[in-house]
Amino acid sequence: MKTGMVTYFLLPECTGKGLGKILLEKLTSDASDRGMTSLVANMASRNIPSIRFHQENGFNEVGRLQTAGSKFNEPFDVIWMQKMF
Repeated sequence: MKTGMVTYFLLPECTGKGLGKILLEKLTSDASDRGMTSLVANMASRNIPSIRFHQENGFNEVGRLQTAGSKFNEPFDVIWMQKMF
């Protein structure tokens, strides 16, 4: 099994237009072409839209680092998600 890590960011004004789905499909296709069998991504637990997006696109939560970060003096967990293909 070979696993790749994806990291990408869309500006708020670019979300909701299908760009993330197109990008993720391309990253998944390229990874598969290179013999990979899964992708992992991480995000802040407070980023509900990102968590939902990844769930809707085949990712499952596989790990969580509790209170691993802080933004505006508010702690958050770092969630690890994985997509098998």
